Amino acid sequence: MYTMRPGYAELFGCALPGDPALQGDTVDPARIWSVRSLRRIGPDRQVTFELVVEIVQCRWLTERDGRRSEFYGGCTAIIGADGRIRYLIIKRITDRSRAERQAEHLVDAGPGGTWREQGNRRYLPRMDIRQLHACGSETLRPARPRKPVGEEGGQP
Repeated sequence: MYTMRPGYAELFGCALPGDPALQGDTVDPARIWSVRSLRRIGPDRQVTFELVVEIVQCRWLTERDGRRSEFYGGCTAIIGADGRIRYLIIKRITDRSRAERQAEHLVDAGPGGTWREQGNRRYLPRMDIRQLHACGSETLRPARPRKPVGEEGGQP
């Protein structure tokens, strides 16, 4: 992958194995998690098409107690129709202060909250879309039913 070449990984918020900024932690290879199309209308009312690409890398942080936990970094790239990168929104995998804030959160949340523990590793559980929606279902209010088209106050 282009982003995992020396000289490029850091530009995309990623790191190569053995990077000194990882402070001895290990990283998985970066992955492209999603590619979506984006359609925008410009100031002159011209329609432009771009791509939104999410590049994600997992770092295994070694905590003070010896346990390891997942920490994600990478970027969201906006790529223009000409193939050039227009914007990069970066969360660096080597950002130590962000990693420390996550470690504090894991300790405060306790097991079973936002993370799971298996052996010597803490990880965020993977969810499919149905599980994700079910997480907050008690706090969500049901949508108001819409009136059919043609009824008074109905949507056209």
